Amino acid sequence: MNAKNLIKFLFSYTALFILLVIFVLLTLYTLNTMSKVFFLIAEYIRISIYEENLNAEINTFEMILKVGSITIAFYLLFILYSVISAVATYKAYEIAALKYSYKKPDLEEVFFKTISWNFYRLIYVLSPLLTIGTVIGSLFFLNIILFNEILSLAGFSIALVTFLTSFISISLAVGFIFVLGLTIWNIFITLFGMECVVSEPELNNNVIRKRSRKLSLAQKSNIKIYFFYTIFILALIVQFTGVILFPDILNEENLIILTAFIVIDIIFFIGLGYLKSSLYINSLLYKYDTIIFKDKNSLKELVSEW
Repeated sequence: MNAKNLIKFLFSYTALFILLVIFVLLTLYTLNTMSKVFFLIAEYIRISIYEENLNAEINTFEMILKVGSITIAFYLLFILYSVISAVATYKAYEIAALKYSYKKPDLEEVFFKTISWNFYRLIYVLSPLLTIGTVIGSLFFLNIILFNEILSLAGFSIALVTFLTSFISISLAVGFIFVLGLTIWNIFITLFGMECVVSEPELNNNVIRKRSRKLSLAQKSNIKIYFFYTIFILALIVQFTGVILFPDILNEENLIILTAFIVIDIIFFIGLGYLKSSLYINSLLYKYDTIIFKDKNSLKELVSEW
């Protein structure tokens, strides 16, 4: 099987089902490993503080091994998610655009562009958090390096040190809230990025981001996708947190319940994909109507000229 045939197979419903099964299993493995790391650290802290055992040790090799496996698992999950979202978005876009004429893009181009776009989007979305994290980390290390100087300054003027500490802490707290809001905003304004990739994979990532932003704000009806995505993400966070804190729920006795939750999540994910594709097309038509009246049944002309 050559590369083109493989990619063609990947964009089939059979491949989508297989990829979803692998993705779910890998997610459960990752959450289970994260749970083990969490409890190892929690036990180390408990022994160190509550039992006042300053010589408490943690298995460094085991910790490195688990953290390494989590890192690899996250990378594989990201690649799998990129492929799954590409296939799901492509299929949803096909269904949503059935009543329009449009040029179907080359699947190979869509496949590789999807991975490129998801890397770009990840960096774009997380850049505010990475910035504030770098600032906090730098201040933390400066505090360690200049600890003696800070103590000397406190001896000279405790009020000045208290003021500076409070000012920096409040500034960082406000900055973190602002950055968190900006990160959420970046997530929402890039939601239509996958639809842009599927419809026009030849565009560069900057253009895709700008187009996604314009279309995401084009109509008030788009608030529906933000609402449902927020519910979906919060539901996933609750489920993931539950697995990490209570790993014992992953057993044969709860297999039916776990399967039911997974199926509901998948249905919700696919349904959101179709809704997003429909809103993307409607926003594209609406945006184009503000420029010039044209044949609304020709997405081919609309997508290529807007």
